[in-house]
Order: sequence, then C-alpha cells, then structure tokens
Amino acid sequence: TPNKDMIVLDVREETEYAFSHVPTSKNIPLGELEARADELSKDKEVYIICRTGNRSDVAARQLTNLGFSKVYNVIPGMIQWTGETEVNHKRHLPFVHLYGCLPLFSNG
Repeated sequence: TPNKDMIVLDVREETEYAFSHVPTSKNIPLGELEARADELSKDKEVYIICRTGNRSDVAARQLTNLGFSKVYNVIPGMIQWTGETEVNHKRHLPFVHLYGCLPLFSNG
C-alpha cells in the first residue's frame, strides 16, 4: 500500500523506467525535472531514485533549490534494489520490437 505522504520519484530516462521500476513510482527524467517540478507536492516526502544514485543526487539538489524540504536520495539506486519491481510493457514493447528480431549470429 503506497504511503499517501510520500512520492517515489524515478529520474531515469523513460526506457530505463519501462524496463524495471518501483511500483507506484513517478517517472520524471532528470532533464525534465525543473520544468515538471510542479507535478510534485512540496508537502510530501520525495524519495528520488535512479540507477546508481548519481542522477538522483543532482535531482535532490534541484528540488531543494526549488523549495522542496523533504527530499531523500535513494542510494545505491535500482542497480542494487531488492524490493518489488514492475515492468511497463507498453513502453517496453517498441524497444523489443525494434531490437528483438535482430540475428545474434551471422553466417556470412
């Protein structure tokens, strides 16, 4: 059950997020964060996650500079996440379609 007083913000790119993410997390890629910060509530705790903790650190600084006070960087990020995850198949399918049919070996 998601906590209504917190947001898990995933700042990875959309394709990374589609591959695997924390259930109920919100995806705003780091490059879009400042422009889309109004989608987040300053009253809630914001737990920011990325792949390793580097982009989420930058995102935490950006949000703090924008007036968010309850900001937490999830370290080390998805690379060592052991909790539940889900895959967004609708976003992942174009990637599978585009690259899934390439031959692994060539006979010449």
